[in-house]
Amino acid sequence: MLTEIPVRDWEHCDAVPSTLSALIGVVVPGQLRKVETVFVVSDLQILGISSVKSETDEWLIASCVRCKRASPCSQHPDENTEKRLAVRLTLADGNSQCTVMLYHELLLKAAALMEVTLPEPPADSKDLRSTLRDMFRNAQWISRFTFKENDFQQSLELECRDIRSCLRLQPTVALMSPPDT
Repeated sequence: MLTEIPVRDWEHCDAVPSTLSALIGVVVPGQLRKVETVFVVSDLQILGISSVKSETDEWLIASCVRCKRASPCSQHPDENTEKRLAVRLTLADGNSQCTVMLYHELLLKAAALMEVTLPEPPADSKDLRSTLRDMFRNAQWISRFTFKENDFQQSLELECRDIRSCLRLQPTVALMSPPDT
């Protein structure tokens, strides 16, 4: 459509297989360099999920309805705001671990792929937190990353562009019956 903003298809684009430790090795404080490659890392475990805000423990951030940037938005000061999910994931593969930010659309997409229902509109509640923790705990993940320049800290950061389960575990119920005597 003419009114749609073109967005890269992160799920099907070419990607270079990598490991988390190789990607972390590229991040050197004070060294900004342009890296446009998409990297794919498989067999990731989610070790933890927490708030992106260091001063509070909120998992929702107020965002501009129009451009989805954090509110107050300098480009649209008169627009309404909406609450959007934003969490920090601690990821690990066999050799290393790191943290990445995961935002609203990716969280909703991952939940839909895992057949997990999240409340709409999202509310930062104990149920939402336990649902997301259980969802991430019960799978191994494959993810696509790019590097993003952080001008404030003068370093590169990993940015998660796509995340999906590659091995999904279902809780099991052990049924025991008394032995026949």
